[in-house]
Amino acid sequence: MQLRGCFYSAGTLSRTSKKYDFSGNILISHEIHGADVKETIFTYDRRGRLLTDKTLINGRDEAGNSHSYDGLGRLAGKRYGEKSRATTDQVGMPIVEYSYTAAENYGYTIQSWLINQFARLADNPSLRLFNMTLNYDNPIDLTDSGITITPTPSYTGNITQWIWDNGQTRNLYNLDYDDLGGLTDAHKYVFSLSGAPTGIVRDGQFEERGITYDRNGNMVVGHGKLLRHHYNFLNLLNKAEFIRVI
Repeated sequence: MQLRGCFYSAGTLSRTSKKYDFSGNILISHEIHGADVKETIFTYDRRGRLLTDKTLINGRDEAGNSHSYDGLGRLAGKRYGEKSRATTDQVGMPIVEYSYTAAENYGYTIQSWLINQFARLADNPSLRLFNMTLNYDNPIDLTDSGITITPTPSYTGNITQWIWDNGQTRNLYNLDYDDLGGLTDAHKYVFSLSGAPTGIVRDGQFEERGITYDRNGNMVVGHGKLLRHHYNFLNLLNKAEFIRVI
């Protein structure tokens, strides 16, 4: 398949060509913009899962990404900025060495619910780029101003706690649901990266409070009781009215 276009301001031709396999996966994407050529090559395993994508600019190997999977077919890891170079081993045999810039790893429960995601730099694994933990039926207790907060566990796949950090402040959302699994409240806290989550501070920003639903499961009141939503007989939103400022 090929797409052609022209940038009239620059007067250059832009052309994109794509090659697919019989399953519909893109094998090669070839882009030409004037004198510049960008080519991206994709590889897949026998189950059609993406393994690698490598980008070349004007024939130069610029960067690539790779994906790995666990025994159940779930995404287990990614490597970004992966490059390869031909070299020789200690006895002079030709080998290929691979290097990468950053990597991500994923963990799951036995139900295949995502529970953690970690991102690190290849040359400095101790540096946190991004860490995330999701709790379902095992939320941790929190201590806020001397008061212990015990979240309600969920056994239906609803996320009860979302914890993440980027190497600086650790953030945590406590999520509450109604009897039908509809989100009712989301409270945000921040605390130090070191030690247990005690002496935490209620952030108060980007929170949801007092969400309610009608009998069809449509959200009626949301955004901190700021808006009320109205629906027609097709359950389509037709009005959102301002209630009050909190």
